[in-house]
Amino acid sequence: MFMSQYTLSTAEYRFSQMKRVGFSGQLYIAEPRKNNLPKLIIKHADPASACNEFMASRLAELLHIPVPRAYIMDVEPAQKRLFQTPYVVGCEYIEGLRSFAKGDLQNSNVLQQEYADLYALAVMVEQEDITQMSITPEGHLIGIDFSETFFLSDMHHLILSLSEDSLEDLIGRRLRNYLEKNFSLWANAGAKVLADHFGAGDVSDIHPPYLRSMKALLSITKEQIEELTDVLAEVYPMAIVVYFEEYIEILKKKITAYISGLSNNI
Repeated sequence: MFMSQYTLSTAEYRFSQMKRVGFSGQLYIAEPRKNNLPKLIIKHADPASACNEFMASRLAELLHIPVPRAYIMDVEPAQKRLFQTPYVVGCEYIEGLRSFAKGDLQNSNVLQQEYADLYALAVMVEQEDITQMSITPEGHLIGIDFSETFFLSDMHHLILSLSEDSLEDLIGRRLRNYLEKNFSLWANAGAKVLADHFGAGDVSDIHPPYLRSMKALLSITKEQIEELTDVLAEVYPMAIVVYFEEYIEILKKKITAYISGLSNNI
């Protein structure tokens, strides 16, 4: 069954608290009981964190953008008391990460492409906080922390408290608001940041690497997205499932218009 690649059971892990507490609340380190399972960072305090982290990670995977793989956790009944909400996500813990500096981009076409991809991802998923990146021991750039994304981060309490009908109405209004948001404004802002960091003479010089993942998203099928949202449907209200499916369809239209606008200005 395909869902096995997207979900893990909490029964397979031992949990210890992390000292850092941020937007996502108290975090756990999850040590696997078996060697064939990944070590995880667990988020469980904010209902929006699980769906946002999972969808951003798995969308990035489809687009070949380097981010830690995220799993929706199947919570063992005896372990429910460990978690503040029913919505639990595990993000792969990457050993040996080091801080990233803009100087790392010099003379590395690979890092420049990864950097451009991560900036494009931040625009596509409406990342509200600072884009966080680190360098892996293998020398690749990786993006981390996608809790505040998809225009959902202010809805964490509402996901828990609203009735299904009320949540469906709110999600409908949120999608209409997202439809009206100016994607090109934020995409152009990201392009200007990249041009500055790459030392490009003109913003158009960075469009090839910057647009790579945006163009790739246009080729992602409805079936591929539904494969991901089917996983969310196991734990989330249907309104959240529909939200992500509609969000991606709207995003495709925004990207198409953005790229078309750039072509018309050349």
